[in-house]
Amino acid sequence: MGWIGAQAVRFRWAVVAVWIAAAVGCVAFLPSMASVVDQNQSTFLPSDEPSVEAATLAAPFTPLEGSTAQIVIARSGAALTPADLARLTDAERRVRGLDEVSSVRDQGVSADGRAATALVVSPIAVSDPDASDVVARIRSEIERVDFGPGVEAELTGTLATQVDTENASASASRLTAILTNVVVLVMLFLVYRSLLAPIVTLLPAVVALAVGGPVIAAASQAGWFDVSSVTQALFTVIVIGAGTDYGLFLVLRTREEIAAGHEPREAVIRSVRNVGESIASSA
Repeated sequence: MGWIGAQAVRFRWAVVAVWIAAAVGCVAFLPSMASVVDQNQSTFLPSDEPSVEAATLAAPFTPLEGSTAQIVIARSGAALTPADLARLTDAERRVRGLDEVSSVRDQGVSADGRAATALVVSPIAVSDPDASDVVARIRSEIERVDFGPGVEAELTGTLATQVDTENASASASRLTAILTNVVVLVMLFLVYRSLLAPIVTLLPAVVALAVGGPVIAAASQAGWFDVSSVTQALFTVIVIGAGTDYGLFLVLRTREEIAAGHEPREAVIRSVRNVGESIASSA
C-alpha cells in the first residue's frame, strides 16, 4: 500500500487525467445503466420456479420478436359517438403509417360503450434501445387527432408501459444521484468546516459512479449478467456513500500525519500505507 501511495503522489496529475478521461469516455461511448435495466423481475427467478417453467413451455407460442401496445379512447359519463369512433379510425390510420408499426387492429368498444381500443403491433422489442422513440412517435400521431372535449386518448400496453417504467426509473435514478450528492456534500462541509476538502473527498466517488454505471451496462449488453431495477436504485447510494466513507478515512488520516509534522506528500503516502488495507478490504 505504501508503494501505491508513492506512485499516486509521484504521478498524481497522470492519475487524475486518466480517471477524467475514463469518466468522459465511458459516458460518451458506453450505454447507460438505465438502458439495460430489466424491469421484469421474473427474469431473476430460479429456473426451477413453476412460473418460469410454465413460461419456458409457452415460449413456442410466443412471438420471438416484437411487442404490442394499445390505443385507448374513453368518454367520461357518456357513450362514445360515431364521430369519436371515426377519429379513432383516423388515429389507427396514422399509426399504421409509421415504419416501426407492422399492424393496427381495431378491438371494438366496451360493453358500456364508453371506451374503445385498438391493438398496435410493432417489430421493435420492449428491450430495444429504439423502443422509447417508437412510443414517442406513436403518441405523437395520436395527439395529432383532435378527439374533442370529453374524450381521453392514450397509449398503453406492454411496449408503452415498459418504456414509461424505464423513463421513470432513469428519472428517479438521476434525482437520487443529485439528492445524495447534495446531502453528502452538506455533511462533509459540517465535518471539515472548509471549502476544498469536501469536494476533494466527494469527487473520486462521483468519478467512480460515472465510470461504473456504463461499465456495468456494457457488461450486461455483452451477456455477462442482467441488471435489475434494484441494482440501479442502490448503485448510486452505495457508491457515493461508501466512496465518501473511504475518502473520509484517507483525508482525515492525512490531516493527522500533517499535524504530526510530516510534509504533505509524505503524509499522503503514510496515510495510504496505514488505512489503504482497511479501505481495500472494506471495498
